Amino acid sequence: MPAKVGIHALRPDDKTAGLITERLFADRLGIIVRSGHPLRGAAVSLRDPVGECWILPQPGAPGRGLIDLAFRQMSLPPPVPAVETCDLAVLRSLLLNADMLTAISPRQLRHEIAAGYLAQLAVNLPGTERPIGLTLRGKAMLSSPALAIIPEIRHVAGTMTLLNAT
Repeated sequence: MPAKVGIHALRPDDKTAGLITERLFADRLGIIVRSGHPLRGAAVSLRDPVGECWILPQPGAPGRGLIDLAFRQMSLPPPVPAVETCDLAVLRSLLLNADMLTAISPRQLRHEIAAGYLAQLAVNLPGTERPIGLTLRGKAMLSSPALAIIPEIRHVAGTMTLLNAT
């Protein structure tokens, strides 16, 4: 049976019959590399990483359209991915072991960034702000643990601020 509660980037078409969505906070994509990547620490513009080796979500994924649009808004061709994946374990492994880049919410790799293994390039991806929210199946009878954790999720989400390039 599909999950009754989900936390994810909300899509404009999430108004699907039978689903209830609730916006929790806004998030923004950043360009993430391993700490030893040649672009790390350099003065970088959005033009610099265009020809690099990218890991991106598949076409149709919520972030992919935002990434492509950010580059087009700057009159740049969107990056061509060497790897297409939304699997965080695959993404993390590739970033840690190769000179590759990705565009993802820095929140999703915050532990690796805080530990110094990965870094966010100091370049903003314009127009990549997106709502992150809670989706519930409308007629689902939620378990006691789900009912208990949803208010905590709302509380934590209320403390989040929009992350910028560092």
